[in-house]
Amino acid sequence: MKRGITKSALALTLLMSANLAVQAQEAKWDGPFGLKEGLSRAEIAKVVKIEKVGNTLSYTADKLPIPHPAFSWYALTISESVGLCAILAVSPTKPSDAFGDTLRQSFDALKDPLTLRYGKQTRGVDSVRSGSIWRDPQDFMMGMLKGERKLNAIWETTKAKPLPSSLSLIALIASAESSSTGRVSLHYTFSNNDKCEAEKKANDNRGL
Repeated sequence: MKRGITKSALALTLLMSANLAVQAQEAKWDGPFGLKEGLSRAEIAKVVKIEKVGNTLSYTADKLPIPHPAFSWYALTISESVGLCAILAVSPTKPSDAFGDTLRQSFDALKDPLTLRYGKQTRGVDSVRSGSIWRDPQDFMMGMLKGERKLNAIWETTKAKPLPSSLSLIALIASAESSSTGRVSLHYTFSNNDKCEAEKKANDNRGL
């Protein structure tokens, strides 16, 4: 009798584990980080923990269905009317020398696989502003901190080469938090983002 109960319990446990595995697999959609355009807040909240940021369309998450080890947290823009319209992934702040070598390595480590997946970037900036006093190689981090040096890569959808997963834009951006620390952020914007922006503007101006 005890053996029968043990077998039944084991069978039930295996069945529940299989069901959970199937649910987890189904929860990973085909867009960036296992999400996709238009997902509702409720759909996302079923698979990951999200927290609303004040009275905005923004939500934060420590992980997503398919996370990436380069990033420590994420922000989602979710409209009540059109659902998920943007994803932001942010790396931890890391030390970097004055030349920005470590920051550039982190940037390139993400840019290379993005290029493999989405093709050559549409545009990008890797330069210092004309006339800046922070133009020497050892001024890389200070120039970036002062907003006079930029390092980014942009992929935009076009009729000739549309981005997959209803994406309209991808932006990889390096930034300095101080003269000796920096981070990299990755922005995904979906084709419904204009409606989210309009909703955000209406929300911001509702008290006027």
